[in-house]
Amino acid sequence: MSKPVFRNYGGMYQLRLDSTDEMAFIQQLEKARWSATSAPLSQFNCDPQLLKYVDTDGNGRIRVSEIRDAQKWLFDLLSNRDRVAKASDELQLSAINASSGDGAKMKALAEMMLRDLGAPGTGAISLDQVRQFKATYASRFPNGDGIVPPEHAGGADIEALVKDIIATVGGAKDLGGNQGVRAEDVATFVERTTRSLAWEAEGNPVEKAGKQVHPAALPWGPETAAASALIEEVLPKVEQYFAQCDLLKLEQHAAGRMQATPEVLAGLDITNTDALRKWAVNAPLAPPRVDGLLDLGGRINPLYADSMGKLAMEVLPRALDSIDKPYRLLSRTDWARVRALFAPYRDWQSRKPTDAPAVPSDRLKLITTSDQVAQLHDVLKRDQQVADDLQQWSNLEKLILLQRWFKELVNNFVSFPALFTPGERALFNAGSLIIDGRELNFCVHVEDRGAHKKLAETTPMFLLYAELTRKGATSDQKREVACAVTSGMRGNLIVGKRGVFYDRDGNEWDAIIVDLIENPISLYEAAISPFVRLGNFVGERIKKFAESKSSAAEASATDELAKKEEALKKAGDAPKTDKPADPAGGSNLSNMFIGLSVAFAALSTALAMVFRAFVETPGTKLVAGISMLILTIAGFSAFLGWLKLRKRDLSTILEACGWAMNLRMKLSRPLALLFTRQPGLPSGAVRDKADVLARSMGIKEGSGMRWVWLILLLLGGLVGGYLYMHQDMVAERGIVPTLQTIPAAVQDLLK
Repeated sequence: MSKPVFRNYGGMYQLRLDSTDEMAFIQQLEKARWSATSAPLSQFNCDPQLLKYVDTDGNGRIRVSEIRDAQKWLFDLLSNRDRVAKASDELQLSAINASSGDGAKMKALAEMMLRDLGAPGTGAISLDQVRQFKATYASRFPNGDGIVPPEHAGGADIEALVKDIIATVGGAKDLGGNQGVRAEDVATFVERTTRSLAWEAEGNPVEKAGKQVHPAALPWGPETAAASALIEEVLPKVEQYFAQCDLLKLEQHAAGRMQATPEVLAGLDITNTDALRKWAVNAPLAPPRVDGLLDLGGRINPLYADSMGKLAMEVLPRALDSIDKPYRLLSRTDWARVRALFAPYRDWQSRKPTDAPAVPSDRLKLITTSDQVAQLHDVLKRDQQVADDLQQWSNLEKLILLQRWFKELVNNFVSFPALFTPGERALFNAGSLIIDGRELNFCVHVEDRGAHKKLAETTPMFLLYAELTRKGATSDQKREVACAVTSGMRGNLIVGKRGVFYDRDGNEWDAIIVDLIENPISLYEAAISPFVRLGNFVGERIKKFAESKSSAAEASATDELAKKEEALKKAGDAPKTDKPADPAGGSNLSNMFIGLSVAFAALSTALAMVFRAFVETPGTKLVAGISMLILTIAGFSAFLGWLKLRKRDLSTILEACGWAMNLRMKLSRPLALLFTRQPGLPSGAVRDKADVLARSMGIKEGSGMRWVWLILLLLGGLVGGYLYMHQDMVAERGIVPTLQTIPAAVQDLLK
């Protein structure tokens, strides 16, 4: 390529790679000129196996150097690269460069595969054919994966050995999904077997002077284990007893402390079995003696009596060469001799291998003395001899995948032409969200919403986070996307709003908004926002004012009624008159009416004041003043909104997803309309403006209650104005005694 061409995409000049010559230019293109230099695998919506092939270091990210390596490998193996530009998943065998690398092996393997599939001479192989044949090839043996399952071991003895190895070290799954063993698994098994047999040999009898003699580890032969276990069982209490005897030698008064006092026994719940057993466990083994001897025939703690009796009858006489049976008085010295006798056994047991094969010793000895391990190594060697064929299968799959996807993949790093082209989608674009009468086309997968939102908030973009759910074949699928709203108005985009998401494959997902980043969406929205806020403010003030006046009137009426009832109770003995009582109080009802009418009168007065200002102001000045006020507010708000809108940057959203970006993708108006679309009527459609519901109900079109409310509003304003301008006359006639308070009520309304 003589001159690279950087095209203008919405004001951003990017290098679009269409031809193979342009794709080869990436080897010379400075890394700083790439739109992105690194991105996580999870952001690409393409064949996942392709991403594994490109991610050569397996760190879960693709970098510029890996893209360049993939391009060089692909172009070296293809002498004809036309199908790379066409993004085809069918590989022409004639396009393979047999003189480069493994090209000849790959070509021969492809021809063999076509013959096996019954399609020799086709001259082309597809990705589906490669994967189909690879799946059947995986179940064969040898297949080059370096794993031998039991069924392919070649003999009952070797099959049993493979199963023993799997039971010991676990093994690994072969290409067909069966559990088998590798060469390293065999080596581990042999090493564990050797250690286990060597440890067992320390306990075998040795021949001396023609006689079988027990080794030091087993002084009593098979009976050593039981005797040692009994000694270890009583060891803590015996050692405690001798320590208490030492204390008694030093302090004569210590005997009293080692006995339960009447107060301690009085506090012991003799009906509680657990409490009694706990007390006995902590009690001395026997009453301590000054001479330090343990009288095994004397008073012994009942919890340990059986064990101590067995020790005195079976272990101590034999260990101490005593004729006394049972052994009666045990000294500290004799106890130390008994412990020393079994010390080699305890040491031997402490060195017992914890990872010994779960296989009988006789079986292990047979394995090590026979040639079974050598036969298994021969089977593994035969499998390794075809390992190169397996590698060529992977290379052939990689070659076809790169031919199909490389153009899109490299363009998603060097530039993003598909992002700015109607009808196309960048690889990171997850799909489209249909919600609130619009189509959102800039949607990306989000792994961690909190981390994503923290960075995405730095750009003044209106962003919504939607949780997607879909019924899968085995379980419910769930994911989350972030979608940019780039044009129009906010509308009804609120948390909890539902929509439908369509992924790149056309699958439907239920979507619900779970979070928002709120910012101006358009200049129009920014211009009218002060008036929207003013309307909301006035409406809220009116609502609160009316509620406060109504509540005050109701409270006053309730208090008056309570006072009237109290007065009637006190006057219960008063003489009756012909005049009927007014339990509710006529004046109270009048006050309630007056109180409730204050809110309406105040609003009417406000309208009357505005109306009077309109009447007294010349028409030209009035129109000019109002227009100037509206334009000033709207223009200033629009200017502030424009300052925010011009800073919107799509690359920040990608950076929040883990991309390393060089390009700043400012959001121009064409891009804004591309990423958020509100479709109009189909071409040629006719708009019938007649109200179908009104027509079906027999209502004349154009009529409605809106005119009634407008007339009532105007009349209210006129009445309020009249009452305000003639309040003295009204007060004299006693119509509304509190009209003097209306201006104050208006002030309360505006607080």
